[in-house]
Amino acid sequence: MTQSIEVLSVSTVDIHGGAARAAYRLHSGLLDSGVRASMMVHRKYGDDGTVLPTHGRSHLGSIWGTIKPLLDAVPVRLYPRRRAGFWSCNLWPEIGFNRAVLKLGPKLVHLHWIGEGFLSPSQIGALHCPVVWTLHDMWAFTGGCHYDNGCGHYRQRCGHCPQLGSSQGWDISRFAWQFKHRAYRREKLLLVCPSRWLARCAGESALLAGYRIEVIPNGLNLQQFKPLDQAACRKALGLPLEQHALWLAFGAMSATSDPRKGFTALSEALQRLASRQPDLDLGVMIFGAARPAQAPDFGFDTHYLGRLHDDISMATVYSAADAVVAPSTQENLSNVVLEALACGTPVVAFDIGGMPDLIDHQINGYLARANDATDLAEGLAWVLNHPGRRSVLAAAARDKTEKEFDIRTIVGRYRAAYESLLDQGNG
Repeated sequence: MTQSIEVLSVSTVDIHGGAARAAYRLHSGLLDSGVRASMMVHRKYGDDGTVLPTHGRSHLGSIWGTIKPLLDAVPVRLYPRRRAGFWSCNLWPEIGFNRAVLKLGPKLVHLHWIGEGFLSPSQIGALHCPVVWTLHDMWAFTGGCHYDNGCGHYRQRCGHCPQLGSSQGWDISRFAWQFKHRAYRREKLLLVCPSRWLARCAGESALLAGYRIEVIPNGLNLQQFKPLDQAACRKALGLPLEQHALWLAFGAMSATSDPRKGFTALSEALQRLASRQPDLDLGVMIFGAARPAQAPDFGFDTHYLGRLHDDISMATVYSAADAVVAPSTQENLSNVVLEALACGTPVVAFDIGGMPDLIDHQINGYLARANDATDLAEGLAWVLNHPGRRSVLAAAARDKTEKEFDIRTIVGRYRAAYESLLDQGNG
């Protein structure tokens, strides 16, 4: 690049996973708004020339990108009683990262999701320019878990980690927590949380309390995510057009295997709904996973769509559905919920995490009591049984995204935050 860049966005990957997609959408929005920007990633999957792999295009760098997440997982594997859930230690530095950043010479570095061993916390403290860090989950202030499953240890210090099944105070969660505690020594660091819930958690944490925290949600290109013709979308997905009048969609990365995504609660809620309304003409679409070896009987015809990797496919699924269900037990700001609302599809979810930032109860969807499968079933019935109500919910869903989540609006808020942080050093 002939000109020095203003903003360097940093993420483990560019387009795989919700946090990566949110980061890339912001990066694209910055470019569209005239900001000189680049993005640096540990593993690159897309073909955007403004996205730079940390090790260039070398074969050795590609091998390291594959090996490093495996190395990062080794300490956690020492705990045989650990629960299912995502964990990152990030104890090993990314070779050459800080040198590469110096060479690019950005005015500001914008960190996003850096899990799977990508960046060591010590490298954040060593950056020689102001840093904005968008937290896409809880990892920045925990001992390694990305969601704490309600344990709350991050408010003091980690250790005796229930997710590891650890009875020791000085376990890997305490070690990683102390490592972050020593590394987080920056004056010019702005933390951004996409949801009010995550901002509260970060502010209550022993690691990040005292830092400046702002709430800026993720944004969407509303020309990509918009209501599409429902019948055409169902046909494109190969759904039996004459078989069901109503379709419900559920999905996430590892939709059926990650306990946090609520597949068990969904199963219970659908079984309750089927028992209550055995004649309900409903089909269920599940995306983000293939059919499990022992697939549950929801009481409704179920189609597994597998993993979908592009925005067009996702918008097609949302537009094909009459409602989307998101029964996560902990969640920051769900891309699935945001994308569904932008496509004019009402969402039923638990009243947890960032869901209230997206769903206005009985206005554009339904917020069920936290982890209450019975109320989740009630919400599904409330949305699905009334065509007139669904059309009102759909209009409100699209209206909310246009007012609050348009990527152009979000880019403007970030640019103001950047300028404020840069001015902090000039005052």
